[in-house]
Amino acid sequence: QLTQHRDAVQQQFEQLFSVEGEEESETHSFPEIWEQIRDGETTEALNQWFENSESITQSLQQLMESHSIQSMSREGQHRLDRLMPLLIEAATELECADESLLRAIRLVEGIGRRSVYFSMLAENSQSLQHLLTLLQKSSWIAEQLAQTPMMLEELMSVRSVVMPTGAEPLMSELELLSSRVDVDDLEQQMELMRHFQRRNILKIAAVDVMDRLPVMKVSDALTWISESLVAHSFRLCWNEMTRRMGQPRKRSEGVASPGFVAIGYGKMGGLELGYGSDLDMVFLHDGDPESPFSRKQRSVSRREFYVRLGQRMIHLMTTRTMSGRLYEIDSRLRPNGNSGLLVTDLEGFRSYQLEAAWTWEHQALIRARAVFGGEAAIQQFEAIRHEVLSQKRDPEKLRSDVCEMREKMRESLGHCKAGEIHLKQMEGGMVDIEFIVQYLILLWAAEYPALLRWSDNVRQIESLAKEKRLSRKDAATLVQNYRQFRRRAYHLFLENRSARVADQEFVEERGQVVEIWNRLMR
Repeated sequence: QLTQHRDAVQQQFEQLFSVEGEEESETHSFPEIWEQIRDGETTEALNQWFENSESITQSLQQLMESHSIQSMSREGQHRLDRLMPLLIEAATELECADESLLRAIRLVEGIGRRSVYFSMLAENSQSLQHLLTLLQKSSWIAEQLAQTPMMLEELMSVRSVVMPTGAEPLMSELELLSSRVDVDDLEQQMELMRHFQRRNILKIAAVDVMDRLPVMKVSDALTWISESLVAHSFRLCWNEMTRRMGQPRKRSEGVASPGFVAIGYGKMGGLELGYGSDLDMVFLHDGDPESPFSRKQRSVSRREFYVRLGQRMIHLMTTRTMSGRLYEIDSRLRPNGNSGLLVTDLEGFRSYQLEAAWTWEHQALIRARAVFGGEAAIQQFEAIRHEVLSQKRDPEKLRSDVCEMREKMRESLGHCKAGEIHLKQMEGGMVDIEFIVQYLILLWAAEYPALLRWSDNVRQIESLAKEKRLSRKDAATLVQNYRQFRRRAYHLFLENRSARVADQEFVEERGQVVEIWNRLMR
């Protein structure tokens, strides 16, 4: 009987050993797999790591047939052969191996003849793994890197990414870069600005997708980038126009003065800019709009000069070049909307806001702030904003106006497919929170001027709680939910998706906002 047991154990051992041996004999190394694919052979070796190995194989073979790879030097081909087995192996360690490798293949094709990047990745396994993680987490980052491979070196490690600390350092950096380009070469200046924007936004996104930044820090940095580009656009346009037309001068002081201020509204004004946000802007100037210049006399008034300046700035930022456009500029919040002048004098702006503006325009003014301009003009705007928003208001009319505008927005902007909701326009969403805050500020600003100190939604909520116009509990709920909605929207953008989610998401959070809305607004 003992002999029978020994024979049985021996048989099982031999079977196990035989299977392991067969599996080992069928195992291919990653260099061997790459060599087979590179030579146009079919292989089933990828099946054990990738769900759709056929698609992976096809993409790899198409890569080898692409013009950028075919036109590489022999050294470039050698570098590629070193990288690709490592790239395939590193992708197998990720949760979404298929998608990560497919995105990496597109990036390799985009790099093309800049084969030094192949060596850089092949020689640093941590950088390679970090890159694949970024590609896995964001299709938007993958696209941007494919379009601008030079950014690879800056993103090799999250630790190496230096975040902006404000708009001023970014302005200084942009001025330095611009000084190396002919000031009269507008095309190159525009390309420089677009590359500067893309590089800095990409760095922020790379840290953001790794969950290393709070949403408020992300939006601060994105807003500062936009401010630096607005300021630089102004300087380029101002220098060009004053060389040709002379400088407008204040009649009272008799000195050259820009007398111009760019006002950011909406997300820009509220320091809540997203990755793909437009810029809501209004341009204002000081002084008599009809007064002529006092140097290089031309048949043009201050108003005409500043209108041309505003048009030039918009052209500089919105024109699509080889690198795309900087931003879309929306200036419809200026007095009288699209039918009004592009640039308004400050006194005319004040008169319009006090005598003709609708309640929703005052709601918009709550989130407005000067983002660039002469100091005197900025101070004048801030005084006007405070005066307008501090008016005593009828509570019932105010509530009615705010609720009516919210319903109009929901009807025109809140449409989604069945089973979906829009993070911004949904009931209990971001806009509902913004409207609650704007209603309370317009209601109480006459008695509590400290409510007008900030233009961003979160600090406005905190100010309302500090002045006891909103309970601490409600304030904490609104701030927490607002941040959650924004973070979700940011990450959806980085996956090239709209701000729509399944209606099963944020059920509790939306309900909390709706309860506060019903209690305060009805």
